[in-house]
Amino acid sequence: MFKASDVLIESFVERMAADYRTAFVSPERGHLEAIVAVARMALARMAFTNALYTNMSATLLQTQVATDVLRGRMIERGDVSSSDWVHFLVASLCALIGFVRGTVPGDKGRVLVIDGNGSTVEMPRGATDGVIYVHAVERAKLFVRHFFRNHPVIDGERVAECIEYTRFPALPDRNLETGNWPGLLRGAQTVAVVSDPRFTQRMKYFYLQLKEAGLAELLGYQSAADILGTFPSRFWQNLYPQIGDATSYLKYTGDGLAWLACMNAHMLEEEHRADIRPTAARVP
Repeated sequence: MFKASDVLIESFVERMAADYRTAFVSPERGHLEAIVAVARMALARMAFTNALYTNMSATLLQTQVATDVLRGRMIERGDVSSSDWVHFLVASLCALIGFVRGTVPGDKGRVLVIDGNGSTVEMPRGATDGVIYVHAVERAKLFVRHFFRNHPVIDGERVAECIEYTRFPALPDRNLETGNWPGLLRGAQTVAVVSDPRFTQRMKYFYLQLKEAGLAELLGYQSAADILGTFPSRFWQNLYPQIGDATSYLKYTGDGLAWLACMNAHMLEEEHRADIRPTAARVP
């Protein structure tokens, strides 16, 4: 049976392997194999989720950006070890895996484990995986700690530390660093969201997922148009200060510059989209 996601996964895995070989002429033993194995595992699981926004497509995009952040840092600072490369990309690949039901030990059907104490929630009948939004980061951390507990190359705790920084909305009183590996992963994820070639269309899925999770109203969104209309101001005020280190590394490569160009183009477009701007802000 032809399965398009399998073709996409294998193509992406080949690209990840090629990027690693280019970066490290003499690769560490087991590192390349770890990247390939985790990429196949994580992407196959993400292909299984029915979450509208945080799915395999989102994982692919943020991992591409994460790779270009690594490439740029190697050019600027030259301090990226093979272990850094592996753990950073594994964290990117697994950052959204908490949305997939059945990934955390103890998950049973619609009853999902949400913390280290074994607490559970039951998903409403007919709900998509997006309903678990508020617990997804904790679930991803539980998964990586369990899955990599005896791994010869990958430190599950190190991966979990990176995933901790991908919370949305971000926590106001912690996880403030932007230049460490967790901060750079958050930066890569943010750039991936805003530079997504289908940014405008996918914001509709984002709104529906937030609504299903009970977050849309808390964040002041009544429609996808509200997200798009207020996104530029929220981006420049709240998100942009968190991604400065990541964007500085993206400036060193052609692919990195392309991500930045798309990001800025989308913000410029939304700032000037007359039909969704608040009436009071419209220029006669």
